[in-house]
Amino acid sequence: MVGSGNGIGRARGPRLRISPRAADDGAQRTPGADDRRIGATAALAAGAADAEPDGTGADERRVSGAGTTSRDRASRRVLNAGCGMRSARGKLHALFAPAGWDETRLDIAPETQPDVIASITDMSAGCASASYDAVWSSHTLEHLYAHQVPQALAEFRRVLKPDGFALITSPDIETVAALVVAHGLDHVVYTSPAGPITVSDMIFGHGRSITRGSVHMAHNTGFTCDRLGTLLLDSGFPAVLVARGRYDLWALAFMERADQEAIRADLRAVGFDLFDDEAEAS
Repeated sequence: MVGSGNGIGRARGPRLRISPRAADDGAQRTPGADDRRIGATAALAAGAADAEPDGTGADERRVSGAGTTSRDRASRRVLNAGCGMRSARGKLHALFAPAGWDETRLDIAPETQPDVIASITDMSAGCASASYDAVWSSHTLEHLYAHQVPQALAEFRRVLKPDGFALITSPDIETVAALVVAHGLDHVVYTSPAGPITVSDMIFGHGRSITRGSVHMAHNTGFTCDRLGTLLLDSGFPAVLVARGRYDLWALAFMERADQEAIRADLRAVGFDLFDDEAEAS
C-alpha cells in the first residue's frame, strides 16, 4: 500500500513505484511513457523542509535560495500558486533559481500584494492556458475544501506548457495522525517564527492566526501519499511522483512532454533528492 506506516524517526528507505490503474483490474502493464504512475517513499526522509506556519499569510511557507541547475533556464516562467506574503517563508523553492525563472505570484488575498489576485480553483482571469513552465504550490491545497482540490489541480494542468511540471507540498496527514496517537492534539511539535506549532495546528490550521481573524489559515482537507497522487492522476497528469518528508508530502507531477529525468536532476542539483531511487513494485 502506498504510504502505509507512519515511519516516524526512521531512516530513509526504498521508494516504490506502482501503477494504480493496473492494480484496479489485475491487468499486467509494461511501464512506458504513458503509464499513470505514483511513486512514494516507504520511509520518511531526514532533512526535508517542515511545514512551519508563520501566521503572515494563508499559503506562504518554504525553502528559498538559488541553485545551479543542469538546463538553461532563460525565460522560463513559474507560477507561485497561493504565494502568501513576501517573507523568508514565502519564497520559491530552491529549484527555481532567481536568475533563471520569472515568477508570477498569485493569491486570493489582496494584502499579500500578488501579481494576480485569484483563487487557485479558477485562475483564468490572470493566467493563460499553456503559459507556464512550472507551478509551485506550497501548503495551499489543504486550505481548500475536498471538492475544490480537483478544480485547483485541473487549473495547474491548464496553465502548464506541454513540457511543464508542478511541484507541490502539503502536510502529511498520516504522519500527523501518528503524532495525535503518540502525543495528543496539544503537543508542541516544533517552534516556527510564529511560535510553537502544535499537532492541532498541523491538522486544523494555525490556531493563533485563525483567532486573529485570518480564517483562510484553516485547513479544510488533508492528504496521504495515495490520495494526493491519485488526485493528480485523475486531474490528467500522466506521471506523478509522491514522497514523504519529515512532516510534509511532496508531489512532482509531469506534463506529457516533460523531461522527467532532467527535472529530477535539477532537483538533485539544489540538494533535493526525495524523488530518487524508486524501485519498481510488482
